Amino acid sequence: MISLALFGISLVLLIALFGCKTLELRQNVWTPLKSIRRFGDPLVEESFAKVSRASRTYSTTTTRATLKWCKALLRSIHRSFDRSLHVFALELNRYLRGRGAKRGEESDISAHLKTVLEKTEEVSDDSVPK
Repeated sequence: MISLALFGISLVLLIALFGCKTLELRQNVWTPLKSIRRFGDPLVEESFAKVSRASRTYSTTTTRATLKWCKALLRSIHRSFDRSLHVFALELNRYLRGRGAKRGEESDISAHLKTVLEKTEEVSDDSVPK
């Protein structure tokens, strides 16, 4: 019941507002809207200016925070990709070395490469805890 009364009052006031505005525009008659506008217009303009400044500040802050977050995310993705690529390269290297040794192609490898291979295997064996 309260909502119906509130709707009725709002409807009557809205019709009065449009009636006053029509009188002002067509017949140039003084209405209470002129005195209300004298006080209300500056209030609305100031409020709009404050909201505009606040929204600009908020959007700038949000944009900067989003860019920082994206930069950190890209760094994390880059590090993760580098790690996985390094692991893949190590596995591929082990696979290719093992494959060449199984086929008996060691005779094709130069003596220098054999010594380098032996040294790296010694270093990797020493670094692995038993």
